[in-house]
Amino acid sequence: MNYTCPVCGYDKLISPPANYHICPSCGTEFEYDDFATSHDLLLKQWIREGMPWHKTRTGPPPGWDPVVQIFQAGLGAALIEFMAREARQSYEAITLGTVQPYVSGSIKLTTNAPAHQLSTQNCFAFASS
Repeated sequence: MNYTCPVCGYDKLISPPANYHICPSCGTEFEYDDFATSHDLLLKQWIREGMPWHKTRTGPPPGWDPVVQIFQAGLGAALIEFMAREARQSYEAITLGTVQPYVSGSIKLTTNAPAHQLSTQNCFAFASS
């Protein structure tokens, strides 16, 4: 019998999400991580971290996609909220006329141009260090 992680929606847990078992997808240790933190907050934290597969020793199952997993579990609202907040912050930075360096993964986008002058000539991508 398989069980579902209440944090990330991974539906192939071999044990119930209890008794200090750890979800191989999001890494939640049940009854420890979720003792004082809600499943919703743990999900948002995992999303902010980029939704990495936690159990690196074995790696994710073939074809594993954390976005599909989240939506199939009915948890997509948290991901949409995160993406909307990130887009809003980026938009606000651009419309203010000075864009702070925006870091996403290993790419940093920065410009000093006012929003009405943005073009490929004055936006530069640098590998973050």
